Amino acid sequence: MADSSLFRYEEVVPTGSVPLILTSEIEPAVASMAHRHDPSAYRGFLDAADLAASEAPKSTDRDSELAVLLHRALAGCQRRDLTDARFWQWLTTVPCREYVINRWAPECKDDPHQAGRFSIHQRFCGAGSITGTARNALARLFWVAEGTVADGDYGLTKQAFANSDLLVGVFERRLGLEPRLSRSCIQHLDGVGEEIHRLALRVINFSLSTVLVEALTDDEVDSLVQRSLSTAQAASAGSGRSG
Repeated sequence: MADSSLFRYEEVVPTGSVPLILTSEIEPAVASMAHRHDPSAYRGFLDAADLAASEAPKSTDRDSELAVLLHRALAGCQRRDLTDARFWQWLTTVPCREYVINRWAPECKDDPHQAGRFSIHQRFCGAGSITGTARNALARLFWVAEGTVADGDYGLTKQAFANSDLLVGVFERRLGLEPRLSRSCIQHLDGVGEEIHRLALRVINFSLSTVLVEALTDDEVDSLVQRSLSTAQAASAGSGRSG
């Protein structure tokens, strides 16, 4: 049975150290978390991650499933723990290392030192930015679920993972920091096409320079996204005519 305990590293994992952890050349000190997670749900997540690690490398098929399982498992945790990079770094390099390798860096199976490359390091450790958090292989799953779940319904979570370009555009920018905005973006921009949703996201980001989204009502958030979509569609149509 998978261990249901949660830990965090005592120190942030420095760049270049992941290969040494994967090969057990170093074992960074850990501290037990004062967690309120669901042990049974967490074990179910670990079992699913182990299964994903045995499947086709770089497959995205289980992303949404794992996001839902992880979010449910950690739903009772305090936000200060969930925003602690040291927790996610422990999770990616200890209990879920095989999943992370198979999903993002299968070359590390034969050569763990490939994990020293910065692009792979980010998948284990993230970085100090919105983009950096979204690059951590497991923080990414959790925060997409956190930003799309509505009253226990993960329909938008599954929709988000089915459109990887839109997911990156929302959750690797500040749009993903406001759940109402991220949900509205997934709801209204999915299916409009890559060119249109990319332009709409640029319009929304520009609007946020003068609009405090936290002060908007739910209807106003939806209106902002829908107006941005209309602007993007009009701009694209105008560009097509001029071409």
